[in-house]
Amino acid sequence: MLQNNLKPLQIKPSANDYEFLGAHLSETHDVWHVVTGFNTDITGEIKLESFYVFQLQASRLFLALVAKNLLKAVLYDVERSTEFMDAIVQGWMMAKQAKPLFGIEWKPLWEKPLKDIRDSLNISVTIDA
Repeated sequence: MLQNNLKPLQIKPSANDYEFLGAHLSETHDVWHVVTGFNTDITGEIKLESFYVFQLQASRLFLALVAKNLLKAVLYDVERSTEFMDAIVQGWMMAKQAKPLFGIEWKPLWEKPLKDIRDSLNISVTIDA
């Protein structure tokens, strides 16, 4: 998180399940970047969005974000379409083998080695993650 200048957000308690979902995902988004090893550039965001789609059982929000990025590729970066499709596949495949990340309380894990956390979640990060 330090390398990417990321900080976990501090979200106030939620009044209902919908608020909890949004708050928890906002609060942990950057943590998921670190745990998955996905960069914070557009390709890394696509990988993480695809990871979310599988982990959250194809939520409309994250399917829409993946679709938005594919549409942007069609309109502005068609030469990157293969890179973006590969990112979708990589995020999806990692999410399929990983244990669920949603709902994890990350604060008690700050002092644990990242490799141990990844191993416990069955996340194998490749060099080009």
